[in-house]
Amino acid sequence: MEALYNFPGVNALSNMPGVTVLAPSCEREYEAMSAWAVRQQGRAIVLAVSTPLPQLDYELDTEYDAANTSQQVREGHGVAVIAAGTTLQAALEAADRLAAEGKKLTVINARFLSGIDCALLSSLEPDHQAVLTVEAGELNGGYGQKVAAFFGDRPMLVRCLAKPAPTSADILDALATMWT
Repeated sequence: MEALYNFPGVNALSNMPGVTVLAPSCEREYEAMSAWAVRQQGRAIVLAVSTPLPQLDYELDTEYDAANTSQQVREGHGVAVIAAGTTLQAALEAADRLAAEGKKLTVINARFLSGIDCALLSSLEPDHQAVLTVEAGELNGGYGQKVAAFFGDRPMLVRCLAKPAPTSADILDALATMWT
């Protein structure tokens, strides 16, 4: 299995019809996604892996049969961070720092780069005013642009953070102007 991420080709692959691109957030998720991927017959599956894979402790959803489903890892209000791949670690660190200030941030593990979880995104609308997407790599054609397009005609502020290795400080900087 090829490890691809953090290069412009991943965005192209994630936008190809019939190709499923998964982005594991940690070593446990990589193992679960790999096991699921090898059981698929007649499907093009790509694991977009950014190394090193961190060790994260959260309840892992290992059901990948429902395409383009994300996993809400922390529940908050006002602002949500949707993290693709290993950027989940930085998002959780940022959420911990904000929690110490009394701010509860919703944190979502994107899981799939090839599509978005429309139901989960829609569920944010009643009590969230802003969404920050975080991904390691290119902005153009990336996951964040899919989320921005989804909210395009809705009253949701969307910002996209894409760089080679986003940190919790990068996320906190981006979030600083998003709290109302």
